[in-house]
Amino acid sequence: MELNQTHLKTNILLQSHFNREPISIDLRTDQRLILEKTIRLVHAMVDVISTNGFLQATLLAMELSQMVVQAMWPKQSALLQLPGFDRERVDKLKTEGVEEIADFVNMEDDVRAKVLPIPE
Repeated sequence: MELNQTHLKTNILLQSHFNREPISIDLRTDQRLILEKTIRLVHAMVDVISTNGFLQATLLAMELSQMVVQAMWPKQSALLQLPGFDRERVDKLKTEGVEEIADFVNMEDDVRAKVLPIPE
């Protein structure tokens, strides 16, 4: 398999974006270019598909658009969108019954401080 194939590199860069994996500066430049084009392409796909009345395909294209913008897979916790949140923090919050952003906002301050201590 040739690693210089454009479609393979694009796939790898998109996968690393969704997984929020660190990549080299050179690849980051390529990834940024791919993401800019991907967002425009997916928005055009949503327009064309929805104009033709294909509901399920439109919903899937919209989900792909969210994946690109949010840099995450659909099944991942929405809490990962919050600044400074990683999988470890999300798992810690799950033990307190916090699964959604609204749950986090509605947490009691003392429980939030216990689960997410502020570094000094």
